[in-house]
Amino acid sequence: SMREHEDWMNEQEYRRMKTRERIAVAKQQQYQRQEQHAQSVQRYESHVAAFENHKQRRATRLRQVREELDLKHHRMLAGLYASDVGSSVISGYALEQQVNRSVSSSPRRRRIPSS
Repeated sequence: SMREHEDWMNEQEYRRMKTRERIAVAKQQQYQRQEQHAQSVQRYESHVAAFENHKQRRATRLRQVREELDLKHHRMLAGLYASDVGSSVISGYALEQQVNRSVSSSPRRRRIPSS
């Protein structure tokens, strides 16, 4: 009958409408998920970049500290050798070397073999 046919048509239309709604909701949710993912990727990348920066800064700082220490060490040595302490240390060392040379050479003087 006509009445049943109309009911059936209305039912079909209602189902189509519900399906469209579900699709719209699903698309919206998918879009939101993609947005969230993009944001988390961005966050991750900025964290990585920040960490790289930190590592580079730390490496630079360590190199500077090392260079400063080397410089201080060289200055200290230069100061030491320029001072009286340094010269006495050096002369003491030279004296010791001289003594060692004379000691090591004295007993080993070649004796003329007596025939």
